[in-house]
Amino acid sequence: MRKIVVVVLALISVQLLFCSPKQKASKASTKMFEKGTDKLIVYSDVPGLAPSEFYTIRVRSAATNNQWVECFANITRSLVSSLLAQGVPLEGNQIDHYYTYLKDWSHTYANIEMTSGSRVEVEISSKNGFKIKGMDFTYANAHPAHRAEQPTVVNNKVYFIIKNPAQITIDINGQMDSTNTGNGYTGPPIHAVSFFANPIIDKPVMGGQGVYVLNPGATVPTNPATYTTLYFAPGVHNIGRNFQVGSNKNYYIPGDAIVYGTMNNVNGGGTNVRIYGYGSLSGDLIRHAKHDPAALVPGANMFTWRAIYGVNLANFRVEGLSIVNPAYHTMNLETAQSNQKETFCSWLKIVTWRGNGDGIGEADEIHNCFMRVQDDATYVKGDIIKGTVFWTDVNGAVFIVSGIKGDRPVVVEDCDVIYARHCATTWAGGRVFSKRGGGVKGSAKVNATFKDIRITDPLQTLETFALILDNGSYSGFTFKNIASVRTPSKGDNRILGSWDDITFDNVVLGGKLIASKSDFATIGPNVRNLIFRNATSLPNIKGTK
Repeated sequence: MRKIVVVVLALISVQLLFCSPKQKASKASTKMFEKGTDKLIVYSDVPGLAPSEFYTIRVRSAATNNQWVECFANITRSLVSSLLAQGVPLEGNQIDHYYTYLKDWSHTYANIEMTSGSRVEVEISSKNGFKIKGMDFTYANAHPAHRAEQPTVVNNKVYFIIKNPAQITIDINGQMDSTNTGNGYTGPPIHAVSFFANPIIDKPVMGGQGVYVLNPGATVPTNPATYTTLYFAPGVHNIGRNFQVGSNKNYYIPGDAIVYGTMNNVNGGGTNVRIYGYGSLSGDLIRHAKHDPAALVPGANMFTWRAIYGVNLANFRVEGLSIVNPAYHTMNLETAQSNQKETFCSWLKIVTWRGNGDGIGEADEIHNCFMRVQDDATYVKGDIIKGTVFWTDVNGAVFIVSGIKGDRPVVVEDCDVIYARHCATTWAGGRVFSKRGGGVKGSAKVNATFKDIRITDPLQTLETFALILDNGSYSGFTFKNIASVRTPSKGDNRILGSWDDITFDNVVLGGKLIASKSDFATIGPNVRNLIFRNATSLPNIKGTK
């Protein structure tokens, strides 16, 4: 019976999501506007894909002569209801590893490209009579607040202005800001909306040397020697699970295309690879690895269920993509040489809905990304994480400090945690800074700095720090200029196990300076050399109405 349900579900998903294999790429789905130094690129359609039923998104700037231009409103959603309708059984609080906690939740998003320093006005309006908390749109906040001007609402439409590329989420009517969605939330589904303004990216030329244009419904060439760049034309593509990337290859997904599948190099070849563009890579048509019969086949490689996976990589870059609803972990990029920078992620947008919905597990550099995840957002194993926005709903932590490399400095800076929610208060993980249980062998001395991190969630579920070691020892951490809007008094802030040389420099949680051991709920007997430095200034991180 279960096999029949799976087949029916797959067929219905294909019928709902895919257009005819003969569909032609739409040349009108990308619009470029230019006036002087002001350039704006808008993706107005993904041919064959239905837009969001909740929001309409438009933009205007000097480049458009101040005329409004509609953006394609992509949507990713929890598939709990559709699975229940197909008769797929519940397993505790999950169905096919989707959290029932997020039943019917969705996230609408649009991508544009813009010139740094220009002025772009954005309009978000209700579609099909959609209301939030039973009301028309009456007030809104932008997150991170310092990346956009404060929104205004006029006649059921939200307006805000940005002057540089940024990943912006707009909270309307306090849908998240004044609604405690953590710790047992049973209210109506949350329909979030984000606007992703990206820097202008270089693009391959259709018909250019080495460029193979793959139209929707067409088959990827079996001989990769026939191209150096695989260009996914506007529309809907299905490459399936376990699409193999090769060395010295580029894979371009424009903002008017969506690709269903996963990409990896488990068969070899991971040098000089670039996967890029402002289109979407979706796991909607792939079952979770723990529920997929294909995962039970002898020799099945679990890594092929990850959205993007690589091993023995050198100069491997992933840039710009919206990676939505991955079937398993979003991304893990393992380098060929552990003492060199080889893997790079920038301007990625990640939205996950399932258990094991981790963000970026490993990359040497992470810049200007957005991660909304249902498990751990990122394992701090690379050299730098900068300018990135984080959001958790159900499970896991923002920064997992397991596996930090001791051979070179690690810096996490200028990041925003806009929502830090959790479905319960009894789990050892789920904090912003987390080390839970084992994982350290012997004595690990690192040089790790976390600085200029703003936690602006007014309804943060759990405490900020849970540094817990069951074995081994860790030393060499600095937390500087860390601030949260709210944190429970003492709560579960803990440092347990063998820790040495930890500095808290201007760490202000809920308006209170962390100035001594007494500001933690628990400090273990083997914690040594804690240094507390006074606040020099309290950052303005309110960001909400």
